[in-house]
Amino acid sequence: MTHPLRPMLGSLLFALAASSSACYTSHASQGDERQAKSSVSVENREFADMTVYALRSGQRVRLGIASGHQTTVLMIPDYLVSAGNELLFLCDQIGATRELASERTTVYPGDQLVLLIYNGSCSVHATAVRA
Repeated sequence: MTHPLRPMLGSLLFALAASSSACYTSHASQGDERQAKSSVSVENREFADMTVYALRSGQRVRLGIASGHQTTVLMIPDYLVSAGNELLFLCDQIGATRELASERTTVYPGDQLVLLIYNGSCSVHATAVRA
């Protein structure tokens, strides 16, 4: 003989599992919206293409390639940008041994930097623009 509440218990457990997963998804998406992405707009005024790296505490991370005579927006990984980390940007000319370095810049989540490459130098031209 089966207990009269047994069929209802299965439905209740299914509803509870479905609602808890919906709550988890809702919280995860809210967290993503709050975490603003940081980027660097690279204005490469040189003829040569440059590979751009971010350097933090000796860790060198490739951000991407900035083509010659173009502006390229590169995203900075979240793990490099936490509460006020200092970053140094390295610009490595493709096909040459020359490497340019910017000054150290304090970067916060959501900052949008402008990196200017011209006349053999690499510098953070504009400070962060916070949203």
